[in-house]
Amino acid sequence: MRKGWEQFMACMAQPKWRWAMLVALLSDVISFGLDGLLGLFSMGVSDLVQIPIDLATAGIMVAILGFRWTLAIPLVAEAIPGVAMFPTWTLAVAFYAAAEKDAAAAEPVPKP
Repeated sequence: MRKGWEQFMACMAQPKWRWAMLVALLSDVISFGLDGLLGLFSMGVSDLVQIPIDLATAGIMVAILGFRWTLAIPLVAEAIPGVAMFPTWTLAVAFYAAAEKDAAAAEPVPKP
């Protein structure tokens, strides 16, 4: 568990991971707002807006982090009605950062 946390922090020291986390957080906040607020009253209209947002998020993630087959998991999960209420993109970026193998060697975490 500790090694995963250290890997995560080492990745977050790199700008590309910070940008990926920011994009994921923004996408999840927008999805939560669309599904939580509009989903109750719009009867599926929020899905028409949400699908392009998720496709754009996946494209931006590929541009930032490079192609990974595992990026399909949050994309498919976001397409399921109701799952957009959960922060799938944010969890995916956090998982990828914790599982990154060469993050610690690439750039050390600065000590305070």
